[in-house]
Amino acid sequence: MQNLNKKKKANTAGQAPNLRATDPQVIELWVRAGGRCEFHGCNDFLFQDRLTTNNAKLADIAHIIARSKNGPRGNDPLPLSQRNRIENLFLACTKHHRLIDNRKLVSKYPKDLLLRYKQAHEERIRYVTGLGDENETTVVRLIGNVRGNTVSISNEEIREAVLKSSDRYPRYLGAENTIEIDLRNLNDRDTTQYWIQGVERIKDVIDRRLVPAIQNGETRHLSAFALARIPFLAYLGHAIGDKVPLEIFQKQRNGNEGWVWHPSQTEPRFVFQKERDGSDKSCVAILISLSGQVLLDQLPETISDNFTIYSHTPDGSAPSRALLASKNSLEQFRATYANLLREIEKNYPAAKAIHIFPAVSISAGIILGRELLKDVSPSLIIYDKSGTKFEKAITINSGRK
Repeated sequence: MQNLNKKKKANTAGQAPNLRATDPQVIELWVRAGGRCEFHGCNDFLFQDRLTTNNAKLADIAHIIARSKNGPRGNDPLPLSQRNRIENLFLACTKHHRLIDNRKLVSKYPKDLLLRYKQAHEERIRYVTGLGDENETTVVRLIGNVRGNTVSISNEEIREAVLKSSDRYPRYLGAENTIEIDLRNLNDRDTTQYWIQGVERIKDVIDRRLVPAIQNGETRHLSAFALARIPFLAYLGHAIGDKVPLEIFQKQRNGNEGWVWHPSQTEPRFVFQKERDGSDKSCVAILISLSGQVLLDQLPETISDNFTIYSHTPDGSAPSRALLASKNSLEQFRATYANLLREIEKNYPAAKAIHIFPAVSISAGIILGRELLKDVSPSLIIYDKSGTKFEKAITINSGRK
């Protein structure tokens, strides 16, 4: 027995003692990490299996500097007596624990890198859990087919964009709570019935899910994520209305395909001007060239010489899909567009509708319908580009008589 005890002591003398689930530093690590894997980009919730949704503890308490001198990164000068301290512990899923401790890969995950992962994750958890009810935002997600392709917007993309682009956190991301409008299975593409079906679906979800939540005070701020054709985006903006603040997000097209707004730098400016005076004061059209150029010869024959035509373009730069990259750039467009509508309302009181020919990005598409003033603005007739020509798609009624 004496020899066995000596052997046991020899085996443990060169390493820090084992940690128990009830040790204070283990409990603190779970809290600091928010119960999620701290490996950068993972963030798995470690109290529940993602596939089965069964509840279970699925975390490993990893050591950045191994408990043993012979373990991963174990040759660090950190004393063995300090290797079980919270600063050296890393909450990880089993997969990433094995990855960072794999002897063939351990050089890719040095101490400094893992410490950065740990610090960034724990600072984010502390920030997010410090946000109060006033920082909640309700997410409205619209998805459809774009240029024949089926599209989607993941929950992780939404979380990242909201947290990085604002001082808010998304409330509705569970399948049972998401205010989601799915237009991907509409029939009779590009027909009148196709556009009617899409409008009815948007209106149905907004009326059933969003309007009651706004009326009872449950929803006080909105975040819109959308991938769909421009006429549907414009109708969504109108249907959401202006009862609560709305933040619109934009899928980036300048090397970063995520939804995080870029920091404001040199912002584009926008101008509108009258391209021609029409002979009929009730006929007005706007050509909006942001992501591409809208040309007069692309307009349908119904837009005759009777129409007064305005153009709305970037000031001093060419249209581009990456034009709206920051919140401020979208606000610049919104303000100019609103001023244009107000000018038309004032100078063309006989106009019952404004014909809109848009080549715009997602966020600007939502703005098109949102700036319509009830009982004040003319209705909007939104056109969709099919090939090289524009065709009438959706009419958004303002209620003006």
